[in-house]
Amino acid sequence: MFLLQEIKETGDVRLVPIDFRGGRGEPQLYVFEDFHEKFTGAKDITIAPYPQQSALVSSEWESQVWKANVVAAIDLLGREHGNPDILCRTAPRAAVAITQFKAGECVIVPITNRISIKPAVDALQYNLVCGGAAPMGEKLVLVQPASMLFPAWFMQTSSVKKDCNMKIVMKSVEVGAKFVCKGAKLEATPIDVPVYVNKKMLCQGDELIVYRAAVERVAPKRTFDQIE
Repeated sequence: MFLLQEIKETGDVRLVPIDFRGGRGEPQLYVFEDFHEKFTGAKDITIAPYPQQSALVSSEWESQVWKANVVAAIDLLGREHGNPDILCRTAPRAAVAITQFKAGECVIVPITNRISIKPAVDALQYNLVCGGAAPMGEKLVLVQPASMLFPAWFMQTSSVKKDCNMKIVMKSVEVGAKFVCKGAKLEATPIDVPVYVNKKMLCQGDELIVYRAAVERVAPKRTFDQIE
């Protein structure tokens, strides 16, 4: 006979052998699979690696939390600045001022629910990259949504600075508040969201253009160029 002394969170059990005279032996630990096979007759039982691989400690869950924080920050800025008087033209694609804006008066938040997490080095090739808090060694990049309509995604880019009337400015947002619940603490997350702001006066009918550095394209080497 055995006395059940302990059941662990993993399903492992600690049993104390007892003889017919009431004597007790040394406690023995049986892992979940061995316990069920030897004492219940169950075969081929396996358990998931929980809590070692709990969702709360997975990189996938962490990524979703970061993305949710960015969407919340974008939502706050979008509600603050509202819908600017901009015409979204689909063909040819352009964002056009409907009214006159003084310099710094036209603020366009890149509304999106698509956030991509890129290595910090690779993120340099993107225009809309968040600053502030981010996963270690990575950056949060804003990506054009599949169906949402907003002027930010109709603007044109140019590698000629004098042709540009818009610039990217970082707006700081603290997402959430401080929560403490039975030892679990969640601090507000500071995120810098890139938004478009007009750097010069816009007149009615002006197309919105933002600067983007030209991407240097390196031609692939031909086979005979690689032979020395």
